[in-house]
Amino acid sequence: MTKKNWLLLLIVPVLLIGSYVLYQKLTADYEMPVTAPEPPIEEEVKSITDESFDFTYEDKNGKRGKLSDHKGKPIVVNFWASWCPPCREEMPLFEKMKKENPDVDFLFINQADGQRETQDLALEFLETNGIEIETYFDKTTDTGYKYGLAALPATVIIDQDGVIQGRIMGQVSEEALKNGIELIKE
Repeated sequence: MTKKNWLLLLIVPVLLIGSYVLYQKLTADYEMPVTAPEPPIEEEVKSITDESFDFTYEDKNGKRGKLSDHKGKPIVVNFWASWCPPCREEMPLFEKMKKENPDVDFLFINQADGQRETQDLALEFLETNGIEIETYFDKTTDTGYKYGLAALPATVIIDQDGVIQGRIMGQVSEEALKNGIELIKE
């Protein structure tokens, strides 16, 4: 073997080991985010009675409602669209949890932007899949901006005083949803 080959055989393992050690040091303090409710958020900043977190929605007949109308009861708000695979997958879980928790208001807010998602597509999805939840529509998608939704689905957990207690970004697990509901039930 030539001197060059021996040198390569020594340098390559040293570089690999050095890269691994550097990677370990750089990622040692990083924690993977968990999809579970966040700790309680200050009331004066994150209350649904604050205009910046309240929003208006419509039912399938065009009747309007406001999130703040539900103050006084624990609320779970789920933002979804029928084109979103994780949204579709979590619907049966939400349907089950809604039946098991009649003392909690569940609001299913479809992000019907009129292009990628429409009211008709959402209602067709629910009917085709036999999902019996009343859904509401945000045709302006203002809620996405108010709640900083980078993607769907997203779930917001709100206590009976109207204080946002947490958010679950992405598809919700049964455990995370149960924990969120327990957080807001008295």
